[in-house]
Amino acid sequence: MTATPDPASRDTELARLAAYLLASSRSLLTEPASYGPIRLIDAARRTLALLEPDGAANPHYNTVKTRIEDSHRSKTPIDLPTLLDELCLQMAHGLKGIHTAQPQTDEHSEPA
Repeated sequence: MTATPDPASRDTELARLAAYLLASSRSLLTEPASYGPIRLIDAARRTLALLEPDGAANPHYNTVKTRIEDSHRSKTPIDLPTLLDELCLQMAHGLKGIHTAQPQTDEHSEPA
């Protein structure tokens, strides 16, 4: 089981993410349009990294984060539309898994 992160550390990381998003937004006013999707992909990676210490990440989220990291290290050009399609599909599977992995039960109900 993963230890719960220090709330102050978590707050700092969330504030850094917000600062990154704001700075990216400002930069997009003068940068080429193609930078926008890349910045948003990186923001998704940073967000998924914040989920890991809580144990909230699931295998689909880890796959997305790893795929993003691999694409950043790639020396070859990336087919951005295809990458985004893959990432969106993997996230959808992860989100679907949240609702199907554990049936919701009333805390006062007796096990079957």
